[in-house]
Amino acid sequence: MNADPESNTLGELEDILVAHRALAVLTLLRSCLGVANDMVIRSYLAKVGLEGSYEDRRQCLEHLGRHGLVETRPFSHLIVVTLTERGEDAARGALAIGGVERPGPGHRYPGIE
Repeated sequence: MNADPESNTLGELEDILVAHRALAVLTLLRSCLGVANDMVIRSYLAKVGLEGSYEDRRQCLEHLGRHGLVETRPFSHLIVVTLTERGEDAARGALAIGGVERPGPGHRYPGIE
């Protein structure tokens, strides 16, 4: 057991941010007809206060990919991210995935208008 309660709080906060970042990416992809590049994702995450570092975003996309929620492919100097059917289910809250916040009633990130 960790004797430092602040350390536990920081770890819990990071877990919350990671899960919300994942849900925000899925939400963005739903509003972009299922496809966006990593620069659009970066801008969107900054807009909703979840940008983090390059490494944070890379780990997020890898996590989503490992769970079959997105597919990624390089294109020129960008990474193109495509929402899968499973990712659509997770974004709607119909599928629970560890490390991805599950949207509740009235809880959603704004889409791109």
